[in-house]
Amino acid sequence: MLAEWDREPHVIACSSDDPYAAVAFGGIEWREELAAQDDTSFYCIAEVDGRPIGVMQICDPHLEPTHYWGEIEPGLRAIDIWIGPPDALRRGYGAQMMTQALDACFADAAVHGVIIDPLASNTDAHRFYQRLGFEPEGRRMFDEDDCLVHRLTRERWEARRDELVIPDAALRRSGTAAAESSAGPAPEPGQTQSVGARGRMSPGSPLPGRPGVPVSRGGRSGSSLRFDRDDKDSAEA
Repeated sequence: MLAEWDREPHVIACSSDDPYAAVAFGGIEWREELAAQDDTSFYCIAEVDGRPIGVMQICDPHLEPTHYWGEIEPGLRAIDIWIGPPDALRRGYGAQMMTQALDACFADAAVHGVIIDPLASNTDAHRFYQRLGFEPEGRRMFDEDDCLVHRLTRERWEARRDELVIPDAALRRSGTAAAESSAGPAPEPGQTQSVGARGRMSPGSPLPGRPGVPVSRGGRSGSSLRFDRDDKDSAEA
């Protein structure tokens, strides 16, 4: 499934500026990638009514083993998100999923910020993230990718969180994974399909629920972040 999504033009476009790229993320081998998950870096699959529609990687950039972010302070989380099926684009799923994932990240009192690295050319992604409260920090090269790094502080998220227009009905299930450039706005009235998630979460993972909410839950009270292992199915094309 993930390998299939990697061949979608919109996924390729959010992962590379190469106009000749035929696959996203350099043709990543998903079975190996998923097998290498640990508590510092893991993937989640987002679902709507049981149908997988997107992916999110969440990591601790200070501790994850690839050191993708280089030397960076502790107390951060980094998120990478994308929608797979084209018909799931621009339906408001991104705002739902990012909202609940950010709630879960900041549930850890040690986390003071979340960082992202959309391509500098992906202005749709910049607008989407900035609506959530992220602020641009500057351009940075990651290998051959020219990115515009953004950061969201805990204080800014707490101030911005309640301003977001996302129907409560859309938050009653679970969420994790969204698209950078195609997540779109919060759902219009009547568009209240909610987003579920399946992926990996181990005891002691850096994404517990909010204080006072069981570990299997995240976001607002009543919303559930279910991170169950489903690596094999997720990797199948």
